[in-house]
Amino acid sequence: MKKEELIFLRESNFIEREYGVVALEDAKKAWEYAKRNKDYPSLEYVLGIHQRLMQRLNPKIAGKVREIGVRVGERICPYKPREELERNIADWIESYFLKEETIEGIIRSQVVFEMLHPFADGNGRTGRILMNAQMLKYGHPIKIIYEKNKWDYYDWFHPNITEFETVLIK
Repeated sequence: MKKEELIFLRESNFIEREYGVVALEDAKKAWEYAKRNKDYPSLEYVLGIHQRLMQRLNPKIAGKVREIGVRVGERICPYKPREELERNIADWIESYFLKEETIEGIIRSQVVFEMLHPFADGNGRTGRILMNAQMLKYGHPIKIIYEKNKWDYYDWFHPNITEFETVLIK
């Protein structure tokens, strides 16, 4: 694993206050899986990344969409049936992961994924792995978001949302 990849995974975990060795080991497994399969995105791909990330931290939710409503800061993500969340992920792959090739588009893709918030926990780390897999897929360097700069990263989540995105994230 390249040094910058290890830094990316460590800092991504730190943003979520995951400082343990187990979390980093599982993030490495998720990242290797993401890189290996980035050309074949699917619902199973996204769930596979999440499963590897959460397998030891929270095995009950690992690789499964949420079955509850969750709160993200001040935003409430209401309960949605499993089938609807899975369809949202599939729509996101089709509309973003497979179409956004510029750095700006990939960042927007990551924001929309985070707004979907399909998991009970692990959305941020899963989304950042997806973002960097997408960066590699389209020939860009990975983007490291440092814990010390997390507030700048959180500013990404205040973009203008299109009508399609509004429907997708509701």
